[in-house]
Amino acid sequence: MRRAALPALAAVCAALCPAVCSPALAQEAPIPPAAEALPDRVLHDGIGRDGIGHDGSRGSGPVMRGQYVVVSGAGAGLRGACLVCHGTDGAGDAAAGVPRLAGQLDWYLHKQLDDYARGTRPDPVMGPIARALTAQERADVALYYAIQAPPPGAGGGLPLPTAGGATTAGPARGETLARGETLARQGEPRAGVQACAACHGAAGEGVPPGLPALAGQPAGYLEEQLLRWRAGIRRNGPVGVMAHIARHLPPEDLRAVSRYYASLPPARAAAAPGP
Repeated sequence: MRRAALPALAAVCAALCPAVCSPALAQEAPIPPAAEALPDRVLHDGIGRDGIGHDGSRGSGPVMRGQYVVVSGAGAGLRGACLVCHGTDGAGDAAAGVPRLAGQLDWYLHKQLDDYARGTRPDPVMGPIARALTAQERADVALYYAIQAPPPGAGGGLPLPTAGGATTAGPARGETLARGETLARQGEPRAGVQACAACHGAAGEGVPPGLPALAGQPAGYLEEQLLRWRAGIRRNGPVGVMAHIARHLPPEDLRAVSRYYASLPPARAAAAPGP
């Protein structure tokens, strides 16, 4: 798709989907050239920075197809174009609780799209979009976002809204973040809850192939997902670990750990060991 057409497309997307996502994300954003966007690590499927896989195949094909899904919606149509909510760079929207996709693990992103499609991760917005995409389109768009660089400082210094809509500051904010850090690093042994870092990495960077990065994600998004685990709405995790954690911590602890991870700068996970 021609770059000059993006503003018009974005305007149409914003008009079609005003209640779902922030219109600010429908503005034109630079789309990284696929070959330059590939990171210095090797992705789980063997595609390196030069775009060439271990089998000699070019990686730019799926990346370019994924880019097409991002800007057009592909089978989901303009209403389902990823750029409307997540942006072409995958930065998301912290204020609206839209998660960052840039730099997230591609295997994880692919699995979540498949789970949305099959209904094991129910969501009124993402479910219909994922079902409208082909299996190949879901794989391609996951790879596209995985190779984007996380925006610097995403999530850091995120205002912490209170129940009354004000911003948490001073000692209250410090205590919340301190409690969140304790849970992240040590867990809550009395409740049988392990440290988040045991699975998601010491810096919240995620662990390939399927344990997602938490650092720099919107606090509202993280808390909402924990509440969905707690309520049994979300049920697509391995061996029930997340449901156990969410059900054995009080809501204030779920909020604290969410805000702690939101305060961290994003870090990209290390590559999984090669074959």
